Amino acid sequence: MNAGSAGRIEQSILLAWLKKGAVMSSEKNEQAATPASSIVYSPLNEHERQINDDYEWCLHDPEVRRQYGNQVVAVHKRRIWGAGPNHSAALDAALQQPGCPPRYFLALPVVPPLVPSAADSSPPEE
Repeated sequence: MNAGSAGRIEQSILLAWLKKGAVMSSEKNEQAATPASSIVYSPLNEHERQINDDYEWCLHDPEVRRQYGNQVVAVHKRRIWGAGPNHSAALDAALQQPGCPPRYFLALPVVPPLVPSAADSSPPEE
């Protein structure tokens, strides 16, 4: 088989594939989309729940946000093991700590800064 015949074979396979509807228009894709009601979600296992809980704690706890805002933290069971300007720095800082859990157990969220509310920034009344 030479290069010319190989190209023709590939082209004929592609044409046959296209004729069977393997590539659909955007209109067909919209119709073929899986309805949300047919998506099956599996419950989180214990490890996944712990990671999720640690993320939520870091994202919502005012003291964590005040102390570590705009940083990445390495956290496990509501204990901050390390922090840094990026994921690598936070992980490296954590893994240097004695007793730090293995990487698999650490959540590495970016902590949002604590934005003072209007009530916190108003001047005290005299």
